[in-house]
Amino acid sequence: MDSLIKAFYHVRMAEEYFADVIRDVDKGSMLASMCREYIKKCKYIENSFRQTPAMQGVDLTVLQNELNGDILVHEEISRLCLRLAQEQKESVVTLLKSLIAGEKITVEVQ
Repeated sequence: MDSLIKAFYHVRMAEEYFADVIRDVDKGSMLASMCREYIKKCKYIENSFRQTPAMQGVDLTVLQNELNGDILVHEEISRLCLRLAQEQKESVVTLLKSLIAGEKITVEVQ
């Protein structure tokens, strides 16, 4: 299931980048038009897979969170983690695992 989540993550990421291109160019340009078409294709992939009978009975909670959340936050977290020392990276992984497990977290910044 991790590979499926990653695949949808990248489809959503592509959709966000195409939308970003549209924001940066003339809305009537050929490039903007192409990007709008690519966004439609990304949405088609997302919707068709959600509706396929192959997914009946599969818990799509994580996938739904990926599709509905701020997809670019993953990129921001990765970018920031590059600046951490190895011990700090390990602390971030521990923190994320605890959050996923539903544990109560208290963070002390020194």
